[in-house]
Amino acid sequence: MRAEDLVIFILSHKSPNNCESLETIKRLNYKGKWYIIIDNEDDIDSYKAIYKDHLIIYDKSKYKYTTDLGYSIKNIPSFSHAVFARNAAEDIAKDLKLDHYIIADDDIYDIHLRVVIDDKLPITHINDINEPLCLYYEYMMSNNLTCVGLGTPNFYMSGAEGIKTGAPFRRRCVSNFYMRNMSIPVKWVGPIDDFTTSITNDKRGNTFLTLYPLAISVRPQYTQKGAKSNSGEVEFYKNSNSFQRSYVAYIMAPSFVTVKYYNGNYLPYIKNDYAYPKIISDKYKSK
Repeated sequence: MRAEDLVIFILSHKSPNNCESLETIKRLNYKGKWYIIIDNEDDIDSYKAIYKDHLIIYDKSKYKYTTDLGYSIKNIPSFSHAVFARNAAEDIAKDLKLDHYIIADDDIYDIHLRVVIDDKLPITHINDINEPLCLYYEYMMSNNLTCVGLGTPNFYMSGAEGIKTGAPFRRRCVSNFYMRNMSIPVKWVGPIDDFTTSITNDKRGNTFLTLYPLAISVRPQYTQKGAKSNSGEVEFYKNSNSFQRSYVAYIMAPSFVTVKYYNGNYLPYIKNDYAYPKIISDKYKSK
């Protein structure tokens, strides 16, 4: 994989003058192609004036009723949700005949390494993102993975010990920054779209992983209602509640998802022993 062949789609909404992710990848000397993706209900003229040929506009109406949010149509809290853009990105990548693409939300202000050094887990800053992304691509394609993502700060809360004693990855991806293998089709679903899409694919053997070495930093993500305060999902979160959103994940995978109350919100959790396909020893083979 050449760095020049990498493709990043940055999802943006009503913030043409504030795309931190673009500034971040430029600062890290990114050499590949990049595009800003918006829907046709956004401020198109403002985006065109800034991003010109790097702007891709999708028709949101095409995805409103073909994306499974887990609600009946009449009860959908709002159509202001990034899941539509994620499904549009799948189609855009097909149209461009890409074998992969990378999605980035527009509020990423740093990408760095988190590796154990002398029993500590420091943030190690980098000045070139190309080789790490090429290595992620090679790992994804050689192992026929569906999606690989970068870590977010909560993944490293257990420190060096948590990384050393566990696997070098985490099952499922978060949606802030991920790379997709286009040989495996994916439909993004659910109000907690990264969680729900990961589990509904993983149970069929389409593997979603977060690989720990690369991590991102984003601005404070959530208001008290749950949505990013500057995102296109504020209205959706305002008109729904954490139990509804988590319950959708449960009904899509009831055999291994449970919903728990934590710190004022309901959150979905995965029962790992039941979640993923396993290779069974021959000793259990019926005689």
